[in-house]
Amino acid sequence: MRGINRVFIMGHLGHNPELRTTPRGVPTCELNLATNRSRKDGDEWIEETEWHRVVLWEQRAEAAVRFLVKGSAVAVEGRLKTESWDDKQTGQRRQRTVIVGEQLHLVGGRDRPASSASGGHRDPPPAAAVAEEEIPF
Repeated sequence: MRGINRVFIMGHLGHNPELRTTPRGVPTCELNLATNRSRKDGDEWIEETEWHRVVLWEQRAEAAVRFLVKGSAVAVEGRLKTESWDDKQTGQRRQRTVIVGEQLHLVGGRDRPASSASGGHRDPPPAAAVAEEEIPF
């Protein structure tokens, strides 16, 4: 029997995506995606924020850098991947689990530019500069 490794997550970006390139020239970027949930503690509702690391590759990475900014609401479909490495400073084995984004969806539509409370966002491209079929999500 094969297992199922699927993730669907929706939240807001914690920073502007930054495009990087692997030594082999493959574009990639990481998103910090915040999700919130409310839970009741006695008579009081408490809001909890959970941060998730999403890794995008190739065209999805390039699209994220082009269209998303800090505070953007996005949905990501993908799979979990655990990465392991040896910490050069401590010599200890380290690991983290990330979401490998296989589909990216802008939440809220194309007409509303994304913004953030801190004001650190990029200006969206003019409507005429981006054809609808050019938007990959």
